Amino acid sequence: MKKSLRKWLSLFLAVVMAVTGLGVGFSALAAEGDPNDPYLALADALKADGVQTAVWPSAADGCAVSVDDPTGDITRAAEAFWQLVADRYQDDYRGKTYSASGVYGDEYTMQGVKEKISEALQNGRYAMGAYWAQAERALNCFIAYQNGAQETTGAKSLLEKRSYPSAPKSAAYTFTVSQSVRDRLLAAEDLANLPDTLYTDISYRWQHDGQNLYADTAVSGRWIKVTYYTGHRNLVWTESSRTAGEDGETVPALKAFAAYFTAERLSSDLTAMRTAELEKICADGQACINALGSLWNDDAVMNHFFDKAAVEAFMADVQAACGQEPASGSDSANGITGGIGEGLDLSGVLDQPSTQSVLNPEDDLIAAVVVTIVAAVLLTAASVGAYFLQPLISTMKINVDPDKEYQTIDGFGSSACWWSQHAGASENAEEISELLFGESGLGLNIYRYNIGAGEADNPNSPITNPWRRTESFYYYNEKTGRWEYDFSRDAAAQEMLRLSLAKEVDTVVLFANSPHYSMTISGTAAGHVEQNTANLAPENYDAYVDYFLDITEYFLEQGVPVKYISPINEPQWSWSSTGGSQEGTHYEPEEMAALLSRFAKAIEERGLNVSLMGPESGEIGETNRKYMTLLKRDKTLYNAMDSFAYHSYWKDDDPGAKLQFGLEYAARWNGKKLHMTEWCELPNTHVVSDFGGALVTARVISDDLTLSGAGSWSAWTGMNQRSSANPDEDYSDGLLTSNDDCSEYSVTMRYYALAHFSKYIEPGAVRIQAAKSGYSDTLRVSGFKNPDGSRVIVLVNEGEETAVRLQDEAQTMQVITSTSEKQLETTFDGAYSEKLTLPGSSITTVILK
Repeated sequence: MKKSLRKWLSLFLAVVMAVTGLGVGFSALAAEGDPNDPYLALADALKADGVQTAVWPSAADGCAVSVDDPTGDITRAAEAFWQLVADRYQDDYRGKTYSASGVYGDEYTMQGVKEKISEALQNGRYAMGAYWAQAERALNCFIAYQNGAQETTGAKSLLEKRSYPSAPKSAAYTFTVSQSVRDRLLAAEDLANLPDTLYTDISYRWQHDGQNLYADTAVSGRWIKVTYYTGHRNLVWTESSRTAGEDGETVPALKAFAAYFTAERLSSDLTAMRTAELEKICADGQACINALGSLWNDDAVMNHFFDKAAVEAFMADVQAACGQEPASGSDSANGITGGIGEGLDLSGVLDQPSTQSVLNPEDDLIAAVVVTIVAAVLLTAASVGAYFLQPLISTMKINVDPDKEYQTIDGFGSSACWWSQHAGASENAEEISELLFGESGLGLNIYRYNIGAGEADNPNSPITNPWRRTESFYYYNEKTGRWEYDFSRDAAAQEMLRLSLAKEVDTVVLFANSPHYSMTISGTAAGHVEQNTANLAPENYDAYVDYFLDITEYFLEQGVPVKYISPINEPQWSWSSTGGSQEGTHYEPEEMAALLSRFAKAIEERGLNVSLMGPESGEIGETNRKYMTLLKRDKTLYNAMDSFAYHSYWKDDDPGAKLQFGLEYAARWNGKKLHMTEWCELPNTHVVSDFGGALVTARVISDDLTLSGAGSWSAWTGMNQRSSANPDEDYSDGLLTSNDDCSEYSVTMRYYALAHFSKYIEPGAVRIQAAKSGYSDTLRVSGFKNPDGSRVIVLVNEGEETAVRLQDEAQTMQVITSTSEKQLETTFDGAYSEKLTLPGSSITTVILK
């Protein structure tokens, strides 16, 4: 690495990031202030109480103020900050403060920032403003690239949205690392070997938007719209112990950064995404250089803030890292040999006359902040990104560490919707049950029983497919003229449940797609007449709650191991009875929360030993966050839910989104379980005989378990109708496929993908580290430790034949492999050997003992 690059990167880490050991801190850059009044007096008073402050002149004749409370008390540091800054500048936030450091409210928009930047540029005295105006996109790109978990009102993560944030960020939006960790980050080749203590060496500042995303946070009893960060004394996080800080507050960015730089995350198959993001960063590097070039001849700005020689070195290093041909003698590219960006154009910048400026001592810190942040945008990304992209020179090594534990795996499952009400009456019922839930089959232990909404009885049902018209226990008795229960109904579905309970099933989830049709506004369970409108009127909430819990009590009395009830399914979709083809209803987030709150209270009143599950969101993106957030506001509801359920649709090839979702979930739900309760390939591009469908399924399972942190995984449906009698033309989405009466059925390729996990990973297993030594966007690896101590490693290879070295201390190993030619074939069973060859386009399970 060039000395200049190392110099500026070191300065960036040392000065901008601060030092390890910070407690809780707040900072802001305030304009039009007097650094001698009143901060220093108050700082002295606070210092006597152990609160550390720092005050220094700013470019706008104001001062930058930081507060660091070593006790790690969020509330105390917030109050100190509020005294230091907010009380003095409370009238300036939307009008006079140039900084985007985090002291801004909802009304303080990016447009306001840009207006102030424009004003500052006109009088030539605010180079920080020039930096924000011209290099904003590059900095935001890097922040989002590094901290994919963070979301603010106007700043959506690049890892999800692939678009640039618009909300203001600040030069103080930084992370903190220790000297030892910094040295390791500088040595990119050593990143894979970072110690576990990394988790306690890192603190990270994150930004919230004041929109009650964390309803239980206590900051003086109110939301203070500032940027703040938490040090490791207050919040320590590892994947195995998601420890909460003060008042249950957690910091997503701390988790994101800690996870990001560990071997586990560095081996999370995000190469393609990271490459794309690095391309964006390098493209924005040109904009940064152009911005610097536009200031090159502005001596009033350059002499005050920039060392031109350092800028030259910075731009040369950027060109080497991002250009197609690394500069001669430079190792800053560190393995990037081309293809990243189109090369950076330095004409108009470096061809200008260069005179090195001499900085005044009091301006030294400001210059370091401005220049090194611009440099760090690209240089840190290039240093880390180079490691992501280095070619694999030797055989891939996979280090299995059974002592490094993550989430517990409750098991694998499938819904019985809608096949069980047909298969249960078939002569093949026992065989089908064994294939799905038996030891010789998939061994699924989670059974999702559908509480049908009665469309089979509804004379006005718009649902034309008999498979999707469900029978209900609740019916209208014409003799008595009342709605009554008859628990002999839905007999075929109950028979399939009975058969499966005799096998491996130990967990039953009762779920409903809609309330009973008699309770709906439209008179059908297919949805409201209007799209995006709830089909259950508030006055019928209690009736639906009683109906669902009456059925729950019936199953419990029969000895059925009902552990969860889930009365809402995919509430964000539009669900309309106009052309509706299945049961379902829309709920707005507030409606969902109100209904589930009724369920929570009723469960408590009835003394039922079941947990509430929800909201079974149909996607993990923006709309999901709205539902997820509201589930925490009602404490009774929150306590009644020991888990969160989601569906993993639409992100089959987007590992970045799944990682972001997992980090956000861990931050907001403080140790509550996460269940992936429904998935099939959408859109389904593989026929049932195509092994490509198996590879997609295995990829999704692996990502859901390793990136999102799911503690269980369930397929959408165990069996579905054939779309064609010819397997090469059948796009059915079930694990099995059958004709209408289930007299004929067959196994699909995706069945075998699930088998590689469900047959060998036992309920109660713990996910463990199985870290790759290099990077491949076609190889996914996940590791698990069964209760008996055996290790299960699942390798999904979507590329060519690959040789790996599986590093473990096992005595024996068994290898089970599936390809398009053979499925679940035991290819080795004997003494342990590190060497393993994975066929191209294959799924392999290795059992180590």
